[in-house]
This record gives sequence, structure tokens and C-alpha cells, in this order.
Amino acid sequence: MKTKTIFIALAFMAILSCANEEILLPEKTETFGAEKISTARNSSAMKAMKALPRPTTWVDCILFAGLVTPATFKPEAGNFDELYMMPGYGFKNGSPLISESKPGDQDYNGGRWHLNLIKEVVDPAKYNGACSVEDLDLDDFFSTENYFECPLLPRKANN
Repeated sequence: MKTKTIFIALAFMAILSCANEEILLPEKTETFGAEKISTARNSSAMKAMKALPRPTTWVDCILFAGLVTPATFKPEAGNFDELYMMPGYGFKNGSPLISESKPGDQDYNGGRWHLNLIKEVVDPAKYNGACSVEDLDLDDFFSTENYFECPLLPRKANN
């Protein structure tokens, strides 16, 4: 069951959390000619795809956005910050993530994360208003083997 939960969490993060800033099509493919690719790049559908939502993450009750980078790590690769997630649910205002550290904190590791997921036996409603690690009972989360990079970016309209 943990494998299914981890898969759901990773899919959720890919779609709603750490999202690419833009999607690029290859210059040429076997299924599309250069003209069709050029047309596809200029289509309104492609322009809409480029504006994917950025993830939101609470840190000390300050809301941040994230920017995915194509990097995964092993635990021995260095220092990581802890990231807590409730797949399919959200913390305060529906944000799916809470971090223990943010840019400007002395212990912030530049957006290098170790993912922790809520245990299936915990009622996620318990954390509807949570916006900082201090709001969480860390025993309600389990450690995963997922380590990745997704730097936090300040948001103009916070909280």
C-alpha cells in the first residue's frame, strides 16, 4: 500500500506541485513533420500548456511557489530539508505541501527535499489549517525514499 501512496504522491507533485515552467516539443519527430510542429508551437493550446500552475508550499505560515528542476538525489548526496505532503488533500488554503525551511533561513538547502507523506490511518482533516511544521504531529507522517530538487520562490500575494 505504501508503494501506491508514493506513486500517487509523485504523480500529484508532478501535476500540481513542482511543475515545469514550460513544455518544449522536439525540433523533429517521426510522427510530425516540421510544419506541424511549428504550427503546434504557435497554437493557443501550446501557449496554455506553457503556463502550468506552480506548486504552493507553506513555510512558517508564508506561502511560496516552487519551480521544478530535473534532479533526483540519493540520501547520501548531502543535506536536504524535510517536506510534508498530504496527497489528495491540502493544508491551509488547499496547499499540498509544508516545509521545515525557506529561503533566508540559515538551514535552507536551496530547495533540496526529502519527502514525507501522511499515513493512511491519519484523518487529513486534522491539518486543514496547518501552515507550518510546528502545526504538524510528525508521527502522523512516514519517511519516503524520495529526494529531489524544487527551489522555493517568493509569492507577491502571501497568506
